[in-house]
Amino acid sequence: GTATGSSTATETTGVGTAVITGSIAGLSAGNYDFSAANGVLTIGPAHLTVTADNQSRIYGASNPLFTETITGFVNGETSGVVSGTATGSSTATETTGVGTAVITGSIAGLSASNYDFSAANGVLTITPDTRDRPVIPEPSEGDDPFHEPSVIPPDQVVTEGALFFGGEGSN
Repeated sequence: GTATGSSTATETTGVGTAVITGSIAGLSAGNYDFSAANGVLTIGPAHLTVTADNQSRIYGASNPLFTETITGFVNGETSGVVSGTATGSSTATETTGVGTAVITGSIAGLSASNYDFSAANGVLTITPDTRDRPVIPEPSEGDDPFHEPSVIPPDQVVTEGALFFGGEGSN
């Protein structure tokens, strides 16, 4: 015959151990006596992946808050079982050139009784700054120094002189 053990553990039993009850039911042999021994079922944590969300920003702007998404929950559970907050990070700064940079995923500060965590990276896309800016001509010699220069309308073309872009002190 065949013997099977049993346990009260189910898929929703938390991380830890549970007893496997041994059984001799169904076993028979003329020359043997049987005795049952219990075993131990070890229940390990389910695995969650914490992924840094892909983000984008304009060149010269500050980095956005690097949010993360957690996936891999079991038994209908949600992020409500996770304690703590983690955010991604990047070595990208306002002066990092147009292109992409890594957003490093983080699991620091996260905990959940029936889960373990691993981090996955995301991508920060840095786009060119294409915002329109007014073009202000440099005053020519003989201009009134107390007169504010005019903004050149977008449909006009400057053919000579110096142009300044941006705010005070930048050109």
